[in-house]
Amino acid sequence: VLIDTFKEKVVALYFYEEGITPNWLTTNIKVAYEKLAQTESCFEVVLVYLHCTSGTIDYTSEKSFQNTLETMPWLALPFKDPRCERLMRFFSYPYDGEPSVEAPALVIIGPQGKFIEPCGAEIIGKFKLPAYPFTRDRVAKLDTEIVRELTLDMLWDQNTTFRRKDGRKVSSFDIFSS
Repeated sequence: VLIDTFKEKVVALYFYEEGITPNWLTTNIKVAYEKLAQTESCFEVVLVYLHCTSGTIDYTSEKSFQNTLETMPWLALPFKDPRCERLMRFFSYPYDGEPSVEAPALVIIGPQGKFIEPCGAEIIGKFKLPAYPFTRDRVAKLDTEIVRELTLDMLWDQNTTFRRKDGRKVSSFDIFSS
């Protein structure tokens, strides 16, 4: 597939470590990919199969790559493609030790590179498909909608007791009924 076919699409680079990447992430990406494919053709996922990390270097092979790719409906960079390591360096994916929390398991790149979101895994994991195009701006809007629906009685009931600075107890009923 030529790179020009991605110009107008939201592209997700899926950094995948065999045996380490959590199953929930693959499942959430598949759901989003398949649902968006039914309505739009502007979302693409590219598997970046990591073969050179401390967790994968001893047991990944062309066969493990093919087996993984067969379970996924999207594109992939070829096994041991040098661009995989370049992408790892560019997005600061760790080369040694355990995968870090900061490792960008899913990097979202907007149409024509208008945005790059390295926290795509967290976004798709928490907000799923409504977060499309999987940006922090979209997440902020979703969070705002949730907060707008929040009421104080959702946080505590009438039996909740608070303490004043002087130690006196005050019930939530007393606070909110005055």
